[in-house]
Amino acid sequence: TVEALGAASICRTLAVAALPCLGCGVHGSGLSLLLSRVAKYGLPKSFVSSRINFFESMTGSDVAQQIAARVSKRQKGVYGPSDTGHHHIYFIDDVHLPALSSGRGSSALEFLRQLVEGGRWLHERRSLISVQDVTVSAHMQWTRHLAHGGLSARLLRHFHVVGSFSVDQV
Repeated sequence: TVEALGAASICRTLAVAALPCLGCGVHGSGLSLLLSRVAKYGLPKSFVSSRINFFESMTGSDVAQQIAARVSKRQKGVYGPSDTGHHHIYFIDDVHLPALSSGRGSSALEFLRQLVEGGRWLHERRSLISVQDVTVSAHMQWTRHLAHGGLSARLLRHFHVVGSFSVDQV
């Protein structure tokens, strides 16, 4: 839709400025597809992008493994894109799906909050892992019954939220 194209353009501008973006759209709006295409084809050559699909049973360690697999060590406890001068953008699809943490495991959403807020997370071995030159661009599906998508205000405050809605969908 035209609204989804506008939202994708805004998210691209935010990504190039290294600002975290959360695109929200209704099912079938095409925003997820547009954002993934922007991440893959619509960024300058100094940007590298990766896609991570969230699912209901995803944990923080699952996300940490996927991010750690795509960055290289720069110095002790500091990671970043393998090519110096490049910026890595992680496109996270269906960010609303992981369940909130219950019990021992770290929540994928809490891990994402740590990454977006400070560019670091606390590793399982209680060591602090920092990442440089990394930005998160995410997408979530919006419905009237689940307006916030299960995301906490503690996480949402770190994102620039961009919605893709026509007047009849609100």
